[in-house]
Amino acid sequence: MHNRNVIIILSSDTEFDPPSHNDSWTNRRTKALLDGLPRFLELCDSYDAPATFFCEGRLVEEQPDLFRELTNKHEIGCHSYNHEWLGTRRPPRWIPLKEQLSVLPPAGKEAIIRRAAESIEGAIGMRPRSFKAPFNSVDHPSTLSLLDRVGFDSDSSLPCYNTASFTHPLHPTPCRRASAVDLWAAGDLNLIEVPFMIRPRPLFFHPFDIREEVIDTVSRSMKLALESVDVQCRIDSLSGRDFTFVQVTSHPWEFSEMGPWGGEGKANIDRLQRYLDELSRTYEVEFLTVTEFIGRWRHL
Repeated sequence: MHNRNVIIILSSDTEFDPPSHNDSWTNRRTKALLDGLPRFLELCDSYDAPATFFCEGRLVEEQPDLFRELTNKHEIGCHSYNHEWLGTRRPPRWIPLKEQLSVLPPAGKEAIIRRAAESIEGAIGMRPRSFKAPFNSVDHPSTLSLLDRVGFDSDSSLPCYNTASFTHPLHPTPCRRASAVDLWAAGDLNLIEVPFMIRPRPLFFHPFDIREEVIDTVSRSMKLALESVDVQCRIDSLSGRDFTFVQVTSHPWEFSEMGPWGGEGKANIDRLQRYLDELSRTYEVEFLTVTEFIGRWRHL
């Protein structure tokens, strides 16, 4: 496996700090975000790696200079406008202030996603092509159709732990609901799923009662995180594919030393770096953005 090619996608849900104390989902801060982001960027620079930043539209509107600068090397994707819930059922218990999040009607959901894409384009002069839902809340093919209609090339709201898909890109995934199989088989969508890595245990369902921080992906079990890539390499090799990919996602505030949403930033960046170092020692690695990977995938 040492000569195996592994494509690594570093992605970041780039958002306001989650609400705490007297904050709300409409009134959030950037303290931990701005403290942790430089550490993540330094990590990217150390590998000469472009990253995909899935950004809230409102954040890009408020910090246009920051995100215009990021486009010099990195990809700016979309993470909705103000971290809205895009699922078709109520948010789970683990989400802070879940009572403030509503289940949107289709028209309201489309308006928010279009506003998010347009606000990012207006701020940086470039329309986002990749999407990742807040809370990974895309749970129905109607939302995938909406994303396709708005003009996104890819969605990364799907964790890779579903054994029906593991980490293969899909077109789109057949494991959301039974009705999604029809969309996938018919080839009605141009949108491609690019799953992300989260606690890489293969499970049989898509629950919403888990967290997605890099500390879950890597530090809870470095051995498990590495073994999952090895398993995927073997699956791809048996399938005749000469490369494997893994998308590792995080949040800038995870790398902050400020509480309550930071506090272990240096430890988390060290864990992520050790993980990437081990992958680099074991495989022939290449770093791509989501859209760069999609471009290559389409030409296979």
